Amino acid sequence: MAHYFRPFPTIQYKLPGITETKFVTDITRRFALSRILDKVSAVYFDYEIQEGDRPDIIAHKYYGDEKLDWVVLLANEIHDPYFEWPLAINQFKNYITQKYGSISAAQAIVHHYEQTIQESSFSPEGVLIPKRTIIVDYQTYAANISTSRIVDTYTHELELNEKRRKIKILDEKYIKFVTSSHRKIFR
Repeated sequence: MAHYFRPFPTIQYKLPGITETKFVTDITRRFALSRILDKVSAVYFDYEIQEGDRPDIIAHKYYGDEKLDWVVLLANEIHDPYFEWPLAINQFKNYITQKYGSISAAQAIVHHYEQTIQESSFSPEGVLIPKRTIIVDYQTYAANISTSRIVDTYTHELELNEKRRKIKILDEKYIKFVTSSHRKIFR
């Protein structure tokens, strides 16, 4: 993502406790793909992040240039790749252990109760209609055990991590337009 910041302007910044000023990248500037592409009907492709995938690997795979990792991140409005990118299995286990003490401790904590409103199905046209659930209180859960479930903290964290695996990839024919717009904005 360091390539994203290259065209950003620098500003003088005085750090507390230090007498000299430093030139630093002005990270308060923003570049939003949605604003650039709102006048263009850009095409995105669905992609599921695989174990070991990083933004630079995906950029190399789809655009032939790992330096376009920032396009992968911004197409998905990911501004903090450390917390908004899915964790690998070992990283996830370490995260759970650090946060909750152990995996079994996280599995022992009730995060919430869910009730299924609609099971996943297919429409007559063959379109997948996803499962729909709502969060309910314990009494509603107990009264509807056949359509409800307890979601422990481990499962909740795992489901959040797995949702992050579904991203969009901008069609490569728009890359030249996006990169030139990026440079122009920060000139």
